Amino acid sequence: MWDEYKQEHFDLRALLFVTINNWPALSNLSGQSNKEYNVCTYCYEDLECVFLKKCRKVVYLGHRRFLPVNHPVRKKGKHFKSKSDHRTKPLNRTGDDVLEMVKNIKVVFGKGRGNKPIPKDAKGHGPIWKKKYIFWELPY
Repeated sequence: MWDEYKQEHFDLRALLFVTINNWPALSNLSGQSNKEYNVCTYCYEDLECVFLKKCRKVVYLGHRRFLPVNHPVRKKGKHFKSKSDHRTKPLNRTGDDVLEMVKNIKVVFGKGRGNKPIPKDAKGHGPIWKKKYIFWELPY
């Protein structure tokens, strides 16, 4: 940057403390998919979902695991395919965990030459991450 008063160049240092986004912006900034099967920012690949053919929507299941361990709804199976849910909630991931997930992602932006479709998994679901967040490249 240029300091007009001192007439010299200087290195500008800044800090991004927090961002507040709506759901579509979260996808654009982070690079995580917010469509189809991989939308939960806590569960990642451990997400239960079902596609309803009649209404053409993806429904996300398995939220009882976020309730307290002794909650009575966890034991009820009448409304949940006759199954109780005793799983624990997913562990919080650190920045290092997320970096490990996105470090090998290769992205070609645009619709021109060199753009290849993103490969899907064995179930036909798209990947959780579409791109690597640009802030991973900043020096800290």
